[in-house]
Order: sequence, then structure tokens, then C-alpha cells
Amino acid sequence: MAANTPSRHIEHQSLPGWPGLELVRAHYSGFVFDRHVHLDYHIGLVDQGAQAFMHKGQRLILSPGSLSTFNPDEVHDGAGHESGDYQVRLIRLPMEAMATLGEQLGGDGRLHFFKGPMVADPILYQGLLQLHNQQHSPEPLAAQSHMLLLMAHLLLRHGEPGLKPARHQGLSRFQLADLKGYLLAHLDSKHNLPTLAERYQLSQYQFLRQFRAATGITPHAYLTSLRVEAARQHLKSGMLIKDVAAAVGFFDQSHLVKAFKRHYNLPPQSYQQQICR
Repeated sequence: MAANTPSRHIEHQSLPGWPGLELVRAHYSGFVFDRHVHLDYHIGLVDQGAQAFMHKGQRLILSPGSLSTFNPDEVHDGAGHESGDYQVRLIRLPMEAMATLGEQLGGDGRLHFFKGPMVADPILYQGLLQLHNQQHSPEPLAAQSHMLLLMAHLLLRHGEPGLKPARHQGLSRFQLADLKGYLLAHLDSKHNLPTLAERYQLSQYQFLRQFRAATGITPHAYLTSLRVEAARQHLKSGMLIKDVAAAVGFFDQSHLVKAFKRHYNLPPQSYQQQICR
């Protein structure tokens, strides 16, 4: 993208496990994008202000609550609506990554395209906004799982050619027991979706869907639960909270405190004081 006037602020961030994918956050003021195309897929949302753009002769307004979806080689422009400032969150998805995603969703190898250019889907909007807000998470498993589920939702509901959601059986009891043992033995390690899926010879999407079918939660939520449970046992032994956080794999003490309070509605320090008196 080349703007006639510089943006006020712009940041780029890669997402582990998605080669070539970029998460972009930009705040623009008094600019105009010339007509242009991209060689990759663009998924955008605005969380402050509004953006006006032309697409196939139609003038559209992107405001909070909706998404814009551009396929490669689609001509468009862009400007702040009524010359106002706005903030955009963008996903740039290479064609190779889209092809891989389509295969994981059970496609026939053809490239998939967005129906776009506008999508009204509040669930998808909030999910993508959450993805951008958690992009700096120290645990890649959370962002990878979240991204895959969002892209599946986007393609299945707003993509062409239509993909039919595949039925997935849940992971077997043996697989769940094996996974639980593996995670418990490596609580202090960083886990990622590709490695866990490969352990059971599944694609990332298959693993994610089968895990959710069996448990009702994401692998990251399950891992967090295991970590909190292990933390509780360490707290009972009188271990310092900062040491507990490191022992069970939380990035720092504040991450442990937040997770512990979500699970038990009680800070770990209070729990330790009560249980050890």
C-alpha cells in the first residue's frame, strides 16, 4: 500500500505457524490510497473511525462491526471517510497459506476466494479483533488455534467455492490420555499447534476440531487448566508464586495470577495463605 501522505502510526507482526502471514495495525490521518492491487489476500477491520473505498465501481464504507475482504488482483482504493482519522487492523494472507488452509478444510486443491468485499459478521469481527489484541501472547498455541478457527469460519461462510463443513470425530480416549501426559510432562515448554497435530498424524485443523469435539474447549484452554492445577499443588507446598509461575510454564507471575483468578475467583496468594495456615 502506498499512501499519498504518511500514516500516523503503523506496525507489522508475523504470526508463528503461518509462514508469510502478517498482522498489521495502522492509524491513518488525511490520506488517500491510489487505486492498486495486492498479490495476497487482505482481511481488514476498522476499530476507530471509518474508511471509504471503491471496489468494482461501488463506493463502500468500512466501519466498526464489519470486515473488508480482498482477493489477489482486485483493484481498489481507500481514504478516511469524510477525511477523518481511522485505525485499521489487517491480515495479509499469502496465496500459499490460503491453499494450505483450503486443503486442511477438505477442499479439492483449488484456490478459494472471498465473496466480499464486505462481510457483516459480528462474531468474526470480534474474533479477528481479539486475534490482533493477543498477537503478542507468549504462548503461540493460543493465537495459532484462534487464527485457524477464524479462517475456517470465514471461508466456510463467506468464501467461494463453498466448502462443506466436514464431520469430525473427537480424539479417542487413548489420544486424550496421551496428550494429557505429554503436556503434564512439558508444562514449562512452549507448545504450538503444528507439533501437537503432527503427534497424532493430523492436519492442524483436524487436530483442533477433533480436540474440541472431544473436550469442548481449545487445546490452549486445556493447557492453561493443566498449568493452573499444577500451580495449585505447588502453592500448597509453600513455593514462591514467581517460582510457581516459572515451574508450570506461565510467562510471568502476572499471567499466573490472571489465569488462577479466572479458574478459582481467588488470587493465588490468597489461596496459598488460606491453605497453608
